[in-house]
Parts: sequence; C-alpha cells; structure tokens
Amino acid sequence: MFNFWGKVFLRSKLSKWGFIRQLAAMVYCCLDAKTPKKVKWGMAAVIFYVIFPFDIVPDVMPVFGWLDDAGIAAGVLWLLSRYIQEEHWRKADALLYNKQKR
Repeated sequence: MFNFWGKVFLRSKLSKWGFIRQLAAMVYCCLDAKTPKKVKWGMAAVIFYVIFPFDIVPDVMPVFGWLDDAGIAAGVLWLLSRYIQEEHWRKADALLYNKQKR
C-alpha cells in the first residue's frame, strides 16, 4: 500500500515540494511504538488536515490550496521534529524514492 502512494506522490507535481517527504516521515513516526501518544495525535491531525480536501484554503485552488497545507505541515514538523528519528527519514526515502533500507 505504501509503495503505491510513494509512486503516486513521486510522479505528481507535489513531489517537487519537499513537504511530501516530511509527511511520509511523520507517518512512520506515528507508527513507531516509541513515539509518545500526544505527539502521534498532533502528527495524525496534520496528516489528516493535509489529506482532507476541505480546510482553510480548499485544495482545489491551484497552488494556494497546497500552500496552507505545506505551511501547517512545516510548522508542526518544526515543533515535533525531535521525535522524528533518522530511521523514519530512511523509511520515507525508501517509500518515495525506492531506495534500499539500510
């Protein structure tokens, strides 16, 4: 399932924006049992906000619809970045760019 979404995002215009990699790392951080629950809830809320098409600026609006999502994701990533470990980034890269897991 994750490989399918990796290919979809990599081939879309969204892959040029760096926040897709950040969202993938957040997903793996949420799946990690060592991550505190309050952090998981915060990251899950951001992931839902980005995926859900109805938000502050609707995603159907070109460019601006994704800019608010990118801003929210970047802000939460900045707040919670200490919980995203190197292994989460490696898994996100493996998902998006078909790299071998080390």
